[in-house]
Amino acid sequence: GGQIPMGVGVYLEANSGGYFLFSDTGNRIYDSNPEEKIAGSEVRFERNVKIGQIKDQSNSSYTVANIIFTPPEATIGFSDSTGTTIIGEKLEIQLSISGQNQTKTLIIRNSGQVSIK
Repeated sequence: GGQIPMGVGVYLEANSGGYFLFSDTGNRIYDSNPEEKIAGSEVRFERNVKIGQIKDQSNSSYTVANIIFTPPEATIGFSDSTGTTIIGEKLEIQLSISGQNQTKTLIIRNSGQVSIK
């Protein structure tokens, strides 16, 4: 059988049109192992919405970000494509519609708060 996950992650990639959930086996990343991707969890955005820039609170940009939920308290952490912790209390994910000059920013805090600006 497979390894018991230490948590669940959300995989976000700039310029993609969606996200998916994965089992975190302790490395804090989705490492392209098909067994880690949670079946049926992939979400495709409607209306040509795409993820634009992903930034931390010090305005550093990331191509990939993982949001990790660790039990038992559902502690939230952020990591980059290598599993390195993204320092800070929030991630800002820019969402845009292809061909339109309209964007919204999704703000995810490690406290669990999600807001849009």
